Amino acid sequence: MQFTGNGSVIFPICDDANEDSNIDVLYAARPGSPANEYNSRTNSRKFGLFTQAIVEILNGNYPELIWSKTVSEGYLPLFYDVTKLGEDCSYKSLSNGKWEINTVNIENSLKSIVSNKARNINVSLNQNPDLRIQHKNPKPFLSQFDDDKAKQLFLKAKAESKSRKLNDSDIINKIQKNLGTGLKQRSGNQSFKSILQNLEFAPISQDVYKLKSSLITNSERIFDAKGKESFETQTGFTIVGSEIREVVVNCGKDIFFDNNNQQIRIYNDHGVSSALLILGNGQSIPVAVLQGYIGTLVFIGNRLLTINYTPSGNNYKFYDFKTHENEINFVRAFVASAANEGFDYQETFNNEFNQEGNFRYDNPGSYLRREKSLDPSLGLYAVYAYRQAGKFKDIESVYEYMSFEGDNMLFDVAMLAGKLKNIRTPLSPFCPMLSIGWAYRQRFEQFIHPRILEASNFLVPTLWTTFNTKGTEIIADLFNEKIIQ
Repeated sequence: MQFTGNGSVIFPICDDANEDSNIDVLYAARPGSPANEYNSRTNSRKFGLFTQAIVEILNGNYPELIWSKTVSEGYLPLFYDVTKLGEDCSYKSLSNGKWEINTVNIENSLKSIVSNKARNINVSLNQNPDLRIQHKNPKPFLSQFDDDKAKQLFLKAKAESKSRKLNDSDIINKIQKNLGTGLKQRSGNQSFKSILQNLEFAPISQDVYKLKSSLITNSERIFDAKGKESFETQTGFTIVGSEIREVVVNCGKDIFFDNNNQQIRIYNDHGVSSALLILGNGQSIPVAVLQGYIGTLVFIGNRLLTINYTPSGNNYKFYDFKTHENEINFVRAFVASAANEGFDYQETFNNEFNQEGNFRYDNPGSYLRREKSLDPSLGLYAVYAYRQAGKFKDIESVYEYMSFEGDNMLFDVAMLAGKLKNIRTPLSPFCPMLSIGWAYRQRFEQFIHPRILEASNFLVPTLWTTFNTKGTEIIADLFNEKIIQ
């Protein structure tokens, strides 16, 4: 798409069909995280870790991942004794069928292979890829070899001494499952740590323990973050865990400290729907200005974990929010902290209704749908979850509901629903709020100013859209010129 603009006969860019569909998903890194590349002065030596690992696996460079459904031993190294094979290749043979590689066998191993490659070139950042072929059951093979080829691959790998110990790095799924269970069990002041205290982990890599610790820490930080309940203007922001240098917005504003947090009061008298928060390091984050809501931004350093939108004390929705505050806060923390660790949004929508057809309130996905009126950011997470699952009708349902509410429409929701052309309500903000939204550029580039697209060349790889100093200059100028309201 980068080289063909709007596509070509061979590689057309098609709009979403009106029907739900299943999607094969191959992520080079967790959604919201950068996919690490090996950089070099010469193009011939540059490569993506994920792509290289996939090609090597499918070429059979990892015999421990090659298996056959026709033998009881299953995997190639268990069926053949490599020493005997080296002495006599005909000592034993696969009588029928073929040797295969499929997603079921490689999904966990792929993560460790990519991690090992990152360590070998001293890449310190985490990268946890995901690969899913979900359109067919039983799963189709990805690569296939006859018996002679499989033997050659096994002997070659042994000769090159490419022995690899594959670690279990599927820890995020275990944590996600337990956090979901914790939603059902949570009561009173029970902490995230107590919810997970019985979760057992095998003695695996130190990186995994760091992941566990960061997810729990971030969950607690988000759950405990309390924004200001009311401004006289009904609209504003609370900054938790950091301080901003400046707010760029085309209306009146006050910046002050209260309850040990930086507060921003917004005088939204002119239909303003966007603001740009400039951090101390010169980077900036676009935020939606939603009339009658107070946005709470939770930071770790200069990294934004989440934005929660809560009805202001003068908003008619405030009482309803307070009634369900504990549950909503838990879901906010669960979804946002897991999203920062590579959350699989789709998993939250499994079994969200009970046998009677009512919402299961122990299921996080139910709250993403049910409470989007009380916190529009939950609707934001929901549409990306539905997009990942190929549930296009549900995306449109979220859009219609939020449109009926009469509030400003979140840019991401309208964009994924395909409604930017005939939008009925003001868009907030002026671009995707989640950085993954820029991957759908062909859906919105004709509807936004070209200089916003120029600024997208200067994005910082984080979960939430963040511009570096150069991008900040471009966007701030657009505010000053009143091009962005």
